[in-house]
Amino acid sequence: MSVYEGRRGTTLTSRRIWRASRRSSGVCPTSLLVPRRCSRLFEPLIGSGARYGAIVGGVNLRPYLDLAVQTAYEAGRLTLGYFRTEAARPEFKPDDTPVTAADREAEKLIRARIRARCPGHAVVGEEYGEEEGTDGDHRWIVDPIDGTKSFMRGVPLYGVLIGLEIEGVCNVGVAYFPALDEMVCAATGEGCYCNGRRVRVATTEKLAEGIVSFTDATSFEEYGRQVAWERVLAAASHGRGWSDAYGHALVATGRVELML
Repeated sequence: MSVYEGRRGTTLTSRRIWRASRRSSGVCPTSLLVPRRCSRLFEPLIGSGARYGAIVGGVNLRPYLDLAVQTAYEAGRLTLGYFRTEAARPEFKPDDTPVTAADREAEKLIRARIRARCPGHAVVGEEYGEEEGTDGDHRWIVDPIDGTKSFMRGVPLYGVLIGLEIEGVCNVGVAYFPALDEMVCAATGEGCYCNGRRVRVATTEKLAEGIVSFTDATSFEEYGRQVAWERVLAAASHGRGWSDAYGHALVATGRVELML
């Protein structure tokens, strides 16, 4: 089990931290229990031999995975302070997509955490664009709230997304869904985990036995793919609109076969 440190130095297991976060009712992260050493969440499951993480191109990925997990958690808890409140009302960007104060504040937090630990790395974020770094091989990609339309309407299927590219290849990825308290994370050579449990894609061999998920059914016609979409939907056992990043997380964790 993972070990966490509470406000008064109390040591808690990972099971208790998840329970505590569910009782938080969306308060800011400073008053929550924050992971002290997120890597312990994975060590018992991978095995002590992976203590130092997978090595890719001479780079130990475990510290980056730990950073992404903890940062996504903190940013996600911050968003819950806005979720289902008047503060979740959006503004609209020039491309007519919505943005909220929670988007901006969460991205500020994420950038600050990355700068503190990896000051030379580049960062690309949805709200504040690209910040170049002195290390051209490492680039963090951030979406503070994927699913802003869900967020602003009080639908819990939104997530905080953080990824790390090394020499143009994504080697670390984290998706945290705060309103569901669900953390999905992976790194090259480390496997994929959901709330500390190892997960894999589904082993379903036929689409007729699987579920296809989607974000916007009208978009297929817009891009000239309506006929192909109808064929896929007809071939699948079921179609469900579990949208945005959550649909992709469902595929990664084996709960859905296809996300479009």
